[in-house]
Amino acid sequence: SSMVSSSSAAGSTNTARYVDRLISRANRGSVSQADVDKAQAHFEAARRANDAKDYQSACTSFERAYLLLPKPATLVSTANMYVKMGNASIAAEIYHRLLAESLPQHMHDFIADKLRVIQPSE
Repeated sequence: SSMVSSSSAAGSTNTARYVDRLISRANRGSVSQADVDKAQAHFEAARRANDAKDYQSACTSFERAYLLLPKPATLVSTANMYVKMGNASIAAEIYHRLLAESLPQHMHDFIADKLRVIQPSE
């Protein structure tokens, strides 16, 4: 599969908008135990789908888990699925957003490494 990175303005605008929408829809209030349980179920489903190499399903489940319980690690997993599906632009956008947040150093380094792999500096 050819990894064609869409460097067109329209492509990057849509990518940014997509990630904006995902992050803005995430639960910002207090998270109920029911939401935690649902998020955990989505997360487990995502891991099973990933193990089965069904990256589209895994991606959807990780996103659902993130919306209910917005943890940076879940967003990283979502981005990883986009990488596996050959959609590096959405993954890169998510990684950049995460790096702009105050994260534990080990997670920051992990994401920076991921970003270097999919976006080698020219």
